[in-house]
Amino acid sequence: MTATDSLSIWLRVRHEADWQSAPALQRVPRPRWVLDFALPAGWQREFLAATRAPFRVSDAYAKAGRERYGLTPHAQADLDSCLRETTDPDITLAARAAAYTSTWRSFTPSPMAMPAPR
Repeated sequence: MTATDSLSIWLRVRHEADWQSAPALQRVPRPRWVLDFALPAGWQREFLAATRAPFRVSDAYAKAGRERYGLTPHAQADLDSCLRETTDPDITLAARAAAYTSTWRSFTPSPMAMPAPR
């Protein structure tokens, strides 16, 4: 059984979402650092107490194979682009946090969810 590609769905939904209309709880300036795979990969290494946290090299699965996160040749570039968009100062902090969290989880599912279903 091949599950629907949840990453493709997330990429479509995130571009349809009206992030700028989220409740304006707080606006913060754009950070002075670049948000790309390298920064959260460092956090992932710390959290997992690992020496490496490379970008995945195959499709990832979650929920006993019901969710599939496809891997394309441009997946890491797509992730970097999506992460940069979450630093837009015209989007509220809450919306940016939601977009970042959903993006990171869609591109880099937990290592425990990585094996393909049998």
